[in-house]
Amino acid sequence: MIKATVVFICVAAHCCFAGKDLRSTFRDWKTKYSKNYAGLRSEIDRYRNFQKSAAEIDLINSSQDKWVADFTQFADLSDEEKKSYLGLQLNHTAEPTSPLQAEESVDLVDYPVEKLWEMTPVRSQGSCGSCWSFAAVAAMEGLHIKEHGEYKELSEQTLLDCTFEAGSRDGCTGGWSTTAVNWAGHNNPVSKSSRHGYLPLRADKKYEGKDGVCDDLKNPLPNALTRAKPYAHSGNDRTDNGLIRALLEDGPAVVYIFASWQLQFYQFGLYHGTGCDVNPSPNHAVVASGYGVDFFKIKNSWGYLWGRGGYAYFDRGQRNLCAVSAYRMNIDWRPNTNWDVCSDTHPADRTPCLDNNLLSESSCKSKGCCFDPKASGNKKCFRKGQITVYDAAGHRRVLYGSTPDFADLEFESKAASVEVQSGKWEIYEKDDYSTRGRYQIITATNKRIYTEVQSVKILL
Repeated sequence: MIKATVVFICVAAHCCFAGKDLRSTFRDWKTKYSKNYAGLRSEIDRYRNFQKSAAEIDLINSSQDKWVADFTQFADLSDEEKKSYLGLQLNHTAEPTSPLQAEESVDLVDYPVEKLWEMTPVRSQGSCGSCWSFAAVAAMEGLHIKEHGEYKELSEQTLLDCTFEAGSRDGCTGGWSTTAVNWAGHNNPVSKSSRHGYLPLRADKKYEGKDGVCDDLKNPLPNALTRAKPYAHSGNDRTDNGLIRALLEDGPAVVYIFASWQLQFYQFGLYHGTGCDVNPSPNHAVVASGYGVDFFKIKNSWGYLWGRGGYAYFDRGQRNLCAVSAYRMNIDWRPNTNWDVCSDTHPADRTPCLDNNLLSESSCKSKGCCFDPKASGNKKCFRKGQITVYDAAGHRRVLYGSTPDFADLEFESKAASVEVQSGKWEIYEKDDYSTRGRYQIITATNKRIYTEVQSVKILL
């Protein structure tokens, strides 16, 4: 259960500031958010915005006790500047919707009281109104983990550059997550496959915070979306119970919400719609990543310093809070059943065979390796082992030819078990390869080892 108690002291809630206290807070805040201004006049103007924010934060914290507002990255911005951190352009042509249904008397007694999906790290869209791209990517990344156990960080920049490449709009002025998912899944001219979509890794196409030219059409990057061909569509049963059912059965979902100026100051607690109208029109795209007894967990794109590590907890006690249930987008994942370790493994997941003599397809295969003539360097010939590791909470990662330390995989705990699908692996109880545990070399496929494991190594 998420609950916040607001303590009305200047340190915790920043209320009742004297001028000196606020100036000191402003200095500390600038350091925290790495704020630098071009001259004294600019700093004075920003401080005036900061003073206004202090009054608004004080008003929020003094009027309710469910959530706490604080000085976030928005504290020195004007009202107009704050709008650029949104970016949803909802219209009934691009995003067909249906009226919010009456809450059904769905029996949720047999449903788990909590379901929280594992997600990739929270990122920041900056002052580009690209929330639609970030929400689309975050939902697809969450589904990639759910369906395949693979941890992929996909490129928001490709969607920003390419979704509206025809010139219909600048992506930083807003867009639609449904359009973005469908571009990646089947509306792009890059994939040309009936089995999978196209989207590069974020590391291959870094986020720039501005809408650029869609270079991917001329020079496609290595494809990280080979496991599925996602289709996006508006969700049925646009009620809170419908959202719960969708989260439990389908996984993370894009939701369009109304983000008021109050939400931009959210720090922690159970947000209950301060600033929302009864039936507000959405202006921001986020991802519902799970639910609990009294909350929906919302992944935002305002960086990890906002909210609770980049997340907000929306009060389930308020029906359709800030439109969270009324404009849900579901993703039909449509897995690629023909996915193959050799032909579809991303270059970033490949461990080279490290033998300069393996220059041909036949010599690669004689060593039990994969051969990719389109790859560069030693990635042409790479190991094809596949292993799945699980932590105590049941979270999983699928690895291909990797030699990781499980402590680097962002598990909640050490790997509790491993399952070998193919290849030869050494499995260690310690991360020092020179000190082997009881389990040394696993050569069998489809074998599950139940022990606390810290690292593995693939063999030729």
